[in-house]
Amino acid sequence: MVMSALKTLPSTNIIYQLLAPQSNYVVSFDLVLMLAWSSLSPPTSISDTGKFLALCNAFSAKQDFFSTDPANALATLNPADFTDPALDDKEWNLYPNVQIVQKIWTMVATYVDAVVDTGYANDGAVAADKDVANWIEFASTTGNVAELPKMDSKAALKAVVSSVLYRIIFHGLGRLRNVGAPEPPFAPNYPPCLQSTTIPDPATPLSTAELLKCLPNTGTLGSLISFYYIFAYNAPYVPLVPYKGAEDELFFDKVRYPAANQALIDFRKGIEGFIAWFQPDWVQTGQWPRNIEL
Repeated sequence: MVMSALKTLPSTNIIYQLLAPQSNYVVSFDLVLMLAWSSLSPPTSISDTGKFLALCNAFSAKQDFFSTDPANALATLNPADFTDPALDDKEWNLYPNVQIVQKIWTMVATYVDAVVDTGYANDGAVAADKDVANWIEFASTTGNVAELPKMDSKAALKAVVSSVLYRIIFHGLGRLRNVGAPEPPFAPNYPPCLQSTTIPDPATPLSTAELLKCLPNTGTLGSLISFYYIFAYNAPYVPLVPYKGAEDELFFDKVRYPAANQALIDFRKGIEGFIAWFQPDWVQTGQWPRNIEL
């Protein structure tokens, strides 16, 4: 989706101005991972880039583009099963990762809504934007992305852009200390993959010895820790919130789209507030990257 956007949208388009600064390094990041797969990629059962690309291509061609958006992904779960009223009155309090996902999704969607409303007066303006139509057409055909909607309304444009931007923004959470350490690398109940090619029947009880044969080896866990620490202990090239503050380095044309720039400022301040809430003992505002990058 990002490569398609960069190939088809002119720099004057407000959607380009929204996506491009947040995705400057996405394509190059993917290329680096593929070129240095054996030393940089996280531990998985996929042994080389050819298998990975084949899997992605098959998945993309058949999977609804919006299926991984939080609301759709969570639709198969019953919130009551993950909520304890005795703890507090917040839904999903037994599954706090869902609360984090929802917080970030809401911030991204609110930001995208404001930008699209600024750039397009009505649904007809979206339908008349040939560049956006070309983007979706290119992504659907050459990009092999399934189930993209026709760009004939602001709602359709907001849905696509929110989904793309959310995936980039959420990735930045992985650089924060509380994500990479200590639980994910060291907790035995957080395996990155199975060490065995034989998948156990979930209905068949396993002894401890049989279970350990399936869980990652020490070397695999070491690879996972190395992958986490590539990001967690070095500063990003470009932070999501500029070092000089949320009002610096605004993306949008200051004359045509002042409301979009205000939405960007509000979004950045929202991320600042989230980081302070997420790990108040060590507020790493500058550690959340604007892009997906090494």
